[in-house]
Amino acid sequence: NVLIAHDGVDLSLFNLNEDKNALRQRLNLDNKKKIVLYSGHLYRWKGIYTLLDSSKYLPDNFIICILGGVKKDIINVKRYIESNDLKNIKILGYHDYNKVPEYLLSSDILVLPNSSKSKFSKIYTSPLKLFEYMAAKNIIVSTDIPSSREILNESNSILVQPDNPEELALGIKKAANKNLANKLADNAFKNVQSYSWDNRAKKIIEFLH
Repeated sequence: NVLIAHDGVDLSLFNLNEDKNALRQRLNLDNKKKIVLYSGHLYRWKGIYTLLDSSKYLPDNFIICILGGVKKDIINVKRYIESNDLKNIKILGYHDYNKVPEYLLSSDILVLPNSSKSKFSKIYTSPLKLFEYMAAKNIIVSTDIPSSREILNESNSILVQPDNPEELALGIKKAANKNLANKLADNAFKNVQSYSWDNRAKKIIEFLH
């Protein structure tokens, strides 16, 4: 017998009492822009360069914020942005884990752009940030690959063709629709309740007994 115990999230970390505008002011984020946030490592198989290239197809009122990454990868990303003359991208750098919920909650759109070119990314990965995104109650735009499909679907996210900057940008622009964003984000938040660490532990204990 086999139990698949997905990753999870500490839902209590997302119970902050600050509203979005107050968070943005404290984090030095632009209140006038649509903030599209990516949180995590900057490996190529994570689709980070597809996200960077998508900036060419977004209006000026959108800004892509990149949170995370080690020093070497941040340097490579900055060089890529400069050499390709990409605009409206803000590199936030690495922050302690306890700051991540603040950035997720302060954003408008959360992006999971994993590549389908890597077998690990396409089939086997289970990104922690996916469950954090769902807990943040902001709309998720994700590439449509099997590893994401285990949790995401059309009722809780916007799914787009992988490794395609223009398609990713279309999904991001679609996510700017407030009614759609609220509906999908609410569904994702409801779905993530079963993926808390507490529920994960209970499932494992029940399975072992």
